[in-house]
Amino acid sequence: VWQTELKENLPQGKLKILDIGCGTGFISLVAASLGHEVTGIDLSPQMICKSIDSSINMHLENLTHFQVANIENTPFKENSFDAIINRNTIWTLTDVTLAFEAIYRILKPVDFYFAMIQIMAKLLLPPPEMKLVTILL
Repeated sequence: VWQTELKENLPQGKLKILDIGCGTGFISLVAASLGHEVTGIDLSPQMICKSIDSSINMHLENLTHFQVANIENTPFKENSFDAIINRNTIWTLTDVTLAFEAIYRILKPVDFYFAMIQIMAKLLLPPPEMKLVTILL
């Protein structure tokens, strides 16, 4: 079901995607299995280790990169990603406004997307030029 949702809600072609709060890398690996280049970040070193192990086991290590990082203090440069995805992460943020400011900054300005894959209501409205896709399960 996740492959279908990502196929239907992300632009065509190979994308550079950031997975916020990737945990064990589940959604990152789904996106990578579709041919996207995915960077997964999480605050937990243990989750990052599990993500790396899973990417190796699934032979997706060439399409994935996992690192300990915080979206609220992102290490990524402006316009770094075509899409940002997350699954059940936004509610854990300590400063949602700061996180969304970082998200808007690191997304590329043309045809940029933020796929919010989680069970919750929209917290902030994106700028009008951003396509916000919310998948509620």
